[in-house]
Amino acid sequence: MSRRIKRLSEEELSKIVQLRQARTGWVEIQRQTKIDRRIAKRFYDDWQRNQSMEELRGARKDIAAEEFRKHMFYLIKLAQTLVRGLDIPRLQSESRSAQGVLNTLLQDDVLGEYSPYGLPGTRWKLSSDENIHLNEQLFQSLKAHTPELRWDAVSEWEGAWDTCIQALDKLNKAGRVVINNILNQEKGVRDKVKRGSKKKDVIEQMLRGVLHMAWQNVLDPNEKYPVVQVLQRSDKRSEIVFGDDKKSEGLILSEVDSVIEVKRVSEWAANNLYAGEVVSAINQEIRIMHERLKEVREMANPLLLGPVILRTRCELCPA
Repeated sequence: MSRRIKRLSEEELSKIVQLRQARTGWVEIQRQTKIDRRIAKRFYDDWQRNQSMEELRGARKDIAAEEFRKHMFYLIKLAQTLVRGLDIPRLQSESRSAQGVLNTLLQDDVLGEYSPYGLPGTRWKLSSDENIHLNEQLFQSLKAHTPELRWDAVSEWEGAWDTCIQALDKLNKAGRVVINNILNQEKGVRDKVKRGSKKKDVIEQMLRGVLHMAWQNVLDPNEKYPVVQVLQRSDKRSEIVFGDDKKSEGLILSEVDSVIEVKRVSEWAANNLYAGEVVSAINQEIRIMHERLKEVREMANPLLLGPVILRTRCELCPA
């Protein structure tokens, strides 16, 4: 006769599970265990539900662990994007704001082919604005994970960049004033400069060359600038090259007097710019940017970020 009981020992439950998983019928299970088949079935069903919950918890734990690994990867990848992209202005014609530079970086598709929780069909093509918004969220997440790191360095870099861009505009205007002042100081110099070139914008070309040299000096103050090279051409004309990198537009001249005056005036103007307040102000902002970028590089070190992210949480962390 089967027993009607409220509890089963682990041995009894194990026997029921073993028999049932061997496809034994409930009547036979009742016969072998002496436990009412309805009681046995109820305990077996409870055991199955508990097993399902354990398996579900295990699956969720595995998914959360994988998602956290991805989360940490994308945070470090974003940090590296900032390191690779943030810089100082490299051209004297640079006019972008710091926010514009950041937006260009944040347009990067940091997530790549990522599908949330590995679900197919959940990855969509993002627009530039959507990428910016998503990467801004990642940046806020990175800050939340690393409150002890001084991410204000990025904001301070932004301030120095914008101030530098404003000073660059002043430098361009100051260059024009300096050249015109020099040309007006000595009678006949302007005519000599213009006479040797077939182009009407020879003064503008000279201005661009002087500004290029001034910017070279800002980027590499240890070098000896200004460098105004005179290259002889096969057609017996001369080419004035501003700076030692040959990236400026060459000025072609046919008159010896013109070559002498353009070289002299350009070097004179460049030296005046170097000694002026505008270049001094630019150098100050460049120093600030270099210092802040060094901080960002140190903070974005994956060997530093990884352990910090592992022991902290943010709103985007998987549950």
